[in-house]
Amino acid sequence: MPLVLNSINPVGFPEMIQSVLDDPLSATTIMVVLFWFISLPEPLK
Repeated sequence: MPLVLNSINPVGFPEMIQSVLDDPLSATTIMVVLFWFISLPEPLK
């Protein structure tokens, strides 16, 4: 999932925004995955 890597890398941010505009469904999936990862207990990260 290269979009996740781009969202972490500031240089890839404009490309992420453009892909979000092009594909809202995958953007929603990425947001869900990121929120799930953020909410993990600290030892699992």
